Amino acid sequence: KNSHISPDTISYSNVINAWAKSGQVGAALRAEDVLYRMQEINEKGSTQVRPNTYCFNSVINAWAYSKLKDSAEKAESILDLMIQLHEDGSEDIVPDQISFNQVMIAYSRSRQPDIAKKVKVVFDKMEQCVRKGNERARPNSMSYSMLVS
Repeated sequence: KNSHISPDTISYSNVINAWAKSGQVGAALRAEDVLYRMQEINEKGSTQVRPNTYCFNSVINAWAYSKLKDSAEKAESILDLMIQLHEDGSEDIVPDQISFNQVMIAYSRSRQPDIAKKVKVVFDKMEQCVRKGNERARPNSMSYSMLVS
């Protein structure tokens, strides 16, 4: 009988996703905190806890639908971290269509001035990732519709 059971990537991603979908005030911040906790555990050498694209996308999604001020910027900062980690060699973290589209959704929901400019900046980052060889970031019909709406 194993008396010591430790959470793994799946456990943490389920917690992140639960917060992301809860709709509670502060849920996006809680989801982000769990993601950062995963990163800390992984950086200390854990092979059982490794943040991945799904974890990052769940946090971006939480920010995209958050009603907190600056939630779109928070979503974009998570995307920027994904891009950096991927460029630094992480195979588990690959920004994809979902990552970019959710950030564009976050800006479209934000009712900020210059939404079109901010969406275009995100779209340009998407295309830049594709130019660097990340085919998972290739814009799809939703990406293009966000750009023109």
